[in-house]
Amino acid sequence: MTDAAEAPSGLALATAVAGLARRMAALPGQPAAFAERALRLAERSDAQRFHIAVLGEFKRGKSTLVNALIGRRLLPSGVVPVTTVVTELHFGDGPEGVLVVFEDGSSREAGLEEIARFVSERDNPANELGVRRVEVRVGRRLGAPGAVLVDTPGLASVSERQTLAARQALTDSDAAVVVLSADAPLSESEGGLLSDLAGRGGEVFVVVNKCDRLSEPELAEVRDFLSGHLERLLGEGASVHYVSARRALEAATGGGPPGRATEPGFDAFRRDLDAFVGGDLAAERDRANAAELDRLAAALSEAVAVERAAAELDLAVLQDRLERFRAAAHDVRRAFAEDRLVLAHALSEIGEAVSESLRSGSAEAAQRAWPEVEASVAGLRGRALDQALDDAVAAAVTGSFDPLRRAIEAAADEGWERAAESLAGRLRQHVQALRTAAEALFAVHLPEAALPTLAGQRERFSYLFLQVESPGSSLARALRTMARTERARHGMLVRARRRLVSELDKHAGRARFDMVQRLDTVSRRFVTAMAGELERTEASIVAAASSAQRALEASESQRAARENERSLALSVVAEARRLTDGARRAPQR
Repeated sequence: MTDAAEAPSGLALATAVAGLARRMAALPGQPAAFAERALRLAERSDAQRFHIAVLGEFKRGKSTLVNALIGRRLLPSGVVPVTTVVTELHFGDGPEGVLVVFEDGSSREAGLEEIARFVSERDNPANELGVRRVEVRVGRRLGAPGAVLVDTPGLASVSERQTLAARQALTDSDAAVVVLSADAPLSESEGGLLSDLAGRGGEVFVVVNKCDRLSEPELAEVRDFLSGHLERLLGEGASVHYVSARRALEAATGGGPPGRATEPGFDAFRRDLDAFVGGDLAAERDRANAAELDRLAAALSEAVAVERAAAELDLAVLQDRLERFRAAAHDVRRAFAEDRLVLAHALSEIGEAVSESLRSGSAEAAQRAWPEVEASVAGLRGRALDQALDDAVAAAVTGSFDPLRRAIEAAADEGWERAAESLAGRLRQHVQALRTAAEALFAVHLPEAALPTLAGQRERFSYLFLQVESPGSSLARALRTMARTERARHGMLVRARRRLVSELDKHAGRARFDMVQRLDTVSRRFVTAMAGELERTEASIVAAASSAQRALEASESQRAARENERSLALSVVAEARRLTDGARRAPQR
C-alpha cells in the first residue's frame, strides 16, 4: 500500500490518473458510456492546464494588466478598445512563439511581433481573418506549469461577437480575474458578471485598475462603495486588489519615473495569484481528478462483481432475473419521476413565499423609511431639497432593502435545503433498492452508494442585488425646477414618497426574479446529478448481467478469456484505489 510520503501529487498525480483512466477506457467489454467518461478524465488530467480568464468590460486595462503580469509589452493595448480575439498565454520552459488557430480548424505559427496583427481591432477589424484564438508561449511561469492566462475582448462590447468570445472564455475557465476601473466602478453588467462567477464557484480575483487617476479621498470613497457590494456578490473574504496596471508595467519594463521600482497594490495581487495557481487551484484539480478516478474504479469493481455472480447462473435463470431487474428498475424510475414532481411543487411554494414576503416587506419598508427621509430634509427648499430627496430615497432603498432581502434569501435557502435533502434521501432509497434487487437476483453484495451531496452540487447560492442608481442617471427625477413655496415643497415630498415606494417595489421585483431563477437553476443541476446517479447504477448492473449472458452463450474458451478480462479490470481497480488512497492521505499543499 502506498503511504502518504510516497503519494504522488501535482504533475506526477495527473500523469498517473490519466494513465489509469486510459487503461480503464481500453478495457475490453466495457460500456461505451464508461469508456467515454474515462477518456474525458484522462484528457483533463493529462493536459494539466489551469485557465485563468481575465474578464471585464472594454477599456478596463485587461491587456495592460496581463502585460504587467508577464513583465513585457507583449499584447497590444491603447486608448480605444483593442482586443478582438481571445489570447491565451501559456507558461513553461519551452521555446517562445505564437500559434494562431482559425475558425476553420487550421492553424499557423507566427512570431511574437505579429500578435497584434491577429488580435487587435485595428489590424484585424471585426476579426475579418477568422481567428478563433491565439496561443502565445512565453517562458516565464505563472505559479505552476500548465497555467494559462486568457486575455479576453471586453464584455458589453460594441461587438456582440467579442462579447460572446469573452463569455465563452468565462465558461472554459478554472478561475477568473475581473478587472474593474476605479473611475467607473461596478456597472450593472459587471455586477451580473460577478454574480455569474459566484454561482459557478471557483476562485475570483477582483482587480480595481486605474487607481492612479484618483486622489486618496476619492479612492477611499471607491473602496467604501465597493466593499459592501462585492461582499454581497462574492461573499466575505473576496480577494480585491487596488492597482495601477500602467504603473506596474512601467516599473516592470523600466519605463517609469526614477526611483519607482514597484507598484504595491499590483505586487500584492501578483503574490496572491501566484500562490493560488501554485497551490489552491492545482490541489483542487488534483482532488477532483482523483475523486473521479475513484468513482470509475468503484463502478468497474461492481460491474465485475455482478458479472461474475451472474455467470454462475443457468442461462435461462439469468435471463429471467435480468428481466425482473429491469422491471424493478422501471418501478424505481417511475417513483423518482414522482419525487421530482414533489420537488417542483416544493420549489413553487418557496417561490410564492419569496414573492409574498418581498411584496409585503417592501411595502412595510417604505412605511418605516419615510419618516426618516422626511426628517432628513427638514427646512430645505428648492434645488437643495431636490438633491437631498434623491440622496435620501437612494439611501432609504439600499438601507431598507438589504436586510429584507437577506432575511428572505435565508428563508428561501433553508426551504431549498429541506426540499433537496428530502429528494436526496428518497433517491438514496431508490438507488439502494436497485442494488438490493441486484444482490437478491444475482447473489452479489454491493456496498451502499455514496451519492452526490447538496453542497457538492449547489456551489454558491448567491443573488445579484441591483443598487439604486445615482441621482441624475436612470432614476427619473420627479422635479427639476427650483420651487420655493410650501406648496411646491409639499408636492416634491409627495413625489419623493411615491418614488421610494416605486423603487422598493422595483427592487423587490428584481430580487424576486433573481431568487426564482437561481432556485430553478440549482434544482435542475441537482436533479440532473441525482438522475444521473440512478441511471448509472441501473446501466452498470444491466451491462454486467448482459455481458455475463453473452459469456454463457459463448464457448468455454471465450468464457475463460472473459474471466481473464475481468481479472485485468480488477487489477486496474486495485492500482487506482492505491493511487487515490495515497492522494487522500497525502499532506495538503
